[in-house]
Amino acid sequence: MPNIEHTRDRLLAKVYEFRKDVSTKHIATAEDFEILYAYALVISQIAQEIDEAGKEIDKLFGVVDEDMLKIY
Repeated sequence: MPNIEHTRDRLLAKVYEFRKDVSTKHIATAEDFEILYAYALVISQIAQEIDEAGKEIDKLFGVVDEDMLKIY
């Protein structure tokens, strides 16, 4: 599973830029930003749990080596 930290950081950076832009002050409220920050936090926690579940599955069933899949 791909790491989402970089994508989450980019999202938070864009939200920060948007929030600091003077011309967009009237478009979004503090509540809108709270929702975005909560979304980023929850998605990070879900990704972490999925990663841990994947590791447990690897322990239980093993991992297929890519060399085994090659046709000679």
